[in-house]
Amino acid sequence: MQWVYKATDLKLDHAGTMMLADRKGFLCRSAYEEKTRTWADNVRDVSPGDTIHFYYSKNGKVSPIGSFEVVVPGDDHPTKTAFGEQVPGSALYVVADPTFIKRLDTHGAYKEDPVLGKFTGWALRTAGKAPPYHPRMFKNMTTLQKYGGDAKSRGSL
Repeated sequence: MQWVYKATDLKLDHAGTMMLADRKGFLCRSAYEEKTRTWADNVRDVSPGDTIHFYYSKNGKVSPIGSFEVVVPGDDHPTKTAFGEQVPGSALYVVADPTFIKRLDTHGAYKEDPVLGKFTGWALRTAGKAPPYHPRMFKNMTTLQKYGGDAKSRGSL
């Protein structure tokens, strides 16, 4: 399955976000919503082997970060020792050693998952360039959405 994910400048800047994904193989994502303490939209539907097309938005301008495969963090993963147990019911992992996040996030913008009390996210492997961005990729305010890869699935472009 393919997904689109849009990060904003509310957390890290573009360079920090790109470094976490591309160099550290990590996309920080809470399993649960803070207000409702229920599963975040679409998070349980992402599986190892899926592709996340990752974008960054600041001041209404969106730029691609890249496409990434969701993986199980193994020996070849750049931050394999930072991951703890898998979050049951998802492809997310608890971050056992968050120092790689905190070094980039010196202002503490990333927050621990409101239910688990730890940072969580997906382990990633770079899979290439993200498709060109189009606003119809994100039909609503949800950060993570399914992507069909063609004009019909995104609405008529």
